[in-house]
Amino acid sequence: MEIEVAELFAAQRELGKAIDKLSQILEEFKLTPNDPALINAYDEVQSRRAYFLADLGKWQNSMAILEELKDRGNDDPISLFHLGYCYLRAGKLDDSRGLLERAVSIDPPPAIYVRAHCVLGKVLYFLGEFQKAKSEFEMVLGKAPAAYIRNAEIWKWLEHTSINLGLKDEAAKYRLLASAPS
Repeated sequence: MEIEVAELFAAQRELGKAIDKLSQILEEFKLTPNDPALINAYDEVQSRRAYFLADLGKWQNSMAILEELKDRGNDDPISLFHLGYCYLRAGKLDDSRGLLERAVSIDPPPAIYVRAHCVLGKVLYFLGEFQKAKSEFEMVLGKAPAAYIRNAEIWKWLEHTSINLGLKDEAAKYRLLASAPS
């Protein structure tokens, strides 16, 4: 029941309140990673805290939690995606790539699938693997809603990726799409 309250806060875009509620749950129920009987509950609360922290831009805090969970064998696609995102922010591109590739390979929920491909495209772009990056961004076009494409600036990423590939006509097409009114 308490976790659902935190989820309601998150659904209302009150991530700070959601994080506070999850922290309160950890304290109130004395959930720790040292109690084998409660480790699953602890991991559930901590993973949700990490997701909300990452969404607030507090990726360093999120990364510490997610690394702890990963060290215990947590291999769910949502955690892998968020840790991959944190690693991108930390400049750990090879680690980020591995986690994101793993996340998309184990059937994540649709929203995470799209976000993971988008972030993977960015990682590949920064690694100079422009053809693979382009493929990732194009996959996003086929799966994501228009608002996500606009907010994630997929057209601009495709424009710059095409420039790096020497595809001037495609770059010009994506530049036009990026500047089109929404």
